[in-house]
Amino acid sequence: MNSLSFVRVLRIATTLFVLISCGVDGGEVCPGVRLEYRYNRENTSGKNLLTQYVRAIDEYVFDSDSILVSANSLPGTSYAGPFVSELDLPPGRYIAVAWGNRNGRSFPEQTPVPGVTTLRDLELLFDTPYESGSDLRKDSERLYYGYRTFSVIAQGVSRITVDMTHAHCELHVTVIWEDADERPARSSTFGMTVWQVPSSCGSIPVYTDRNGPVQPYVPAIEDYPVCDNRILHHIPDVHSVERLVTHYTSMYMDVAGLLEGQITSYRFGSDSHPLLGIYVDGHLLAGKTIDLNVFFNAMQTEPGLSLRQEYNILLLINDGKITASLMLDSSGWEDGGQL
Repeated sequence: MNSLSFVRVLRIATTLFVLISCGVDGGEVCPGVRLEYRYNRENTSGKNLLTQYVRAIDEYVFDSDSILVSANSLPGTSYAGPFVSELDLPPGRYIAVAWGNRNGRSFPEQTPVPGVTTLRDLELLFDTPYESGSDLRKDSERLYYGYRTFSVIAQGVSRITVDMTHAHCELHVTVIWEDADERPARSSTFGMTVWQVPSSCGSIPVYTDRNGPVQPYVPAIEDYPVCDNRILHHIPDVHSVERLVTHYTSMYMDVAGLLEGQITSYRFGSDSHPLLGIYVDGHLLAGKTIDLNVFFNAMQTEPGLSLRQEYNILLLINDGKITASLMLDSSGWEDGGQL
């Protein structure tokens, strides 16, 4: 090995040693910032479960003037560990925005350009037709969102945790006919649609949760200490009244006559007004749609303030009438109401 090659190898080895040693206990003097992404199922576990739910992260870092300074794609693991980003940033205040699981169904409205793109410019759009030329849409990705303001100090590594939150909604619907004589044949064609669903999402949060009740996001109180490890959940700004789309999926009936289907979409916002429809051989079940806004109000559920939007809805059919119930994670079926 010649002397020039030896010097290059030595430099690389020294750099790797410094970066790895920076992450051991945080006591070493290291340049830049280390962003560590985590997800813990909204406090139901103290462990970082991010790699169980997220495959890749698009990371965007903005300066104190909300101008993009860095854009990176993070794989699930690196030499530094699961979803860790190390950046060389000068001292100052910054904002980190992360989108997890984007796989081509969603895309930034404008191509992010460092030095040009602002935080408000970074909007995510979903537009994947169910089939060519169709106005209906497929499922979106199971998106996750992270947001965090942080400071880079003059010396030492700034270790910042960024908590990820659901940026998608999973709507699972089960249909049961009380009277088997009313039940359609299994050979029928079944489908499920959800109208008036957001397909555009901004990168500035609208709500935040600091280990307490969800409340409106206020930038003025975002001045957290550098090494703060508190869990900080932020809810992204879905555009509830513009660029609305209709999702569609096929439904399937099992041998017991249970009809099921699931749609994954962008989050429902506080102003969203989604409508659910079930189709049998092209005809609307019971001749009506279900206003999910009315349904969630009856169930005393506010999707816009929920950190995790996963809803299991039971539709019970009897004499052509629909009774809807919401299944909770732990306590079973909530009392339903006739729709």
